[in-house]
Parts: sequence; structure tokens; C-alpha cells
Amino acid sequence: MLSTVPALCARGEDQRLGEIKEDFLQKKENAMKFWSNADTPSENTQVPERRLLAAVLQRAITDYLTGDGDLRDTAEAWLIHDQPEDAPLTFKFICEALDLDYPSLKEAIRSQGSSSQGTGNTASNAMAQAAN
Repeated sequence: MLSTVPALCARGEDQRLGEIKEDFLQKKENAMKFWSNADTPSENTQVPERRLLAAVLQRAITDYLTGDGDLRDTAEAWLIHDQPEDAPLTFKFICEALDLDYPSLKEAIRSQGSSSQGTGNTASNAMAQAAN
């Protein structure tokens, strides 16, 4: 009789673990659907993930427009030359996730970069130019 108690407990734990795993997978699937532009709510919801992506983009633009040496070169490679192509968060991916027009923003950044050599243009200027 006592030997069946651990077996029943183990079966109950396995069932509970299965429920937890199923719940996790469902939540993960729902979270990933959010990143699809087609499923993104039309209102401008500022969820933390979107704010983080916007901060990454703003930092890269700032580094490109105002940085020097390797910092600027690395930002230029990521923004203008789409390198590295195998990076988990590419410039194009972030633009799509934030519903930004990738070609227009890329051109605005390139334009600001060519005219900002030492003039203090910022990431906000480039993003505003792309919005016009």
C-alpha cells in the first residue's frame, strides 16, 4: 500500500508538469504572435519589448551619427550595410517590429550621416525625417 503512494504522487506531478508546460507553450505562442505586424494592435501600445527595440534602434542611430572610430563603424555596418546578416536582431527586423518604413528610415539615416560629420545630428532627427 505504501509503495503505491509515491507512484500516485509522481503521476500527479507529471500531470501537473504537463499542464504547466502546455500553459507556457500557449503563452509563448501568443507572445510571438504579437511581433507579427498583422497581429499588432493598431493603437500605439508601448509594451516593454517595443520600448526596448526602440532604445536599441535609437542607440545605433546615435552611435552612427555622433560616434567615432569603431563605434561609428559598427553602427554603420548594422544600419546601412545590414551586417551581420545572421544577427538575431537586425535593423530590418526592428523596423518591422516597430512598424517603421525600413527603406525610408535607412535612407534618412544615411542622409543624416553624410551631413552630420561633426554637426550634432541626433537619432530623433533621422527618425523625424523618415516620418515626413
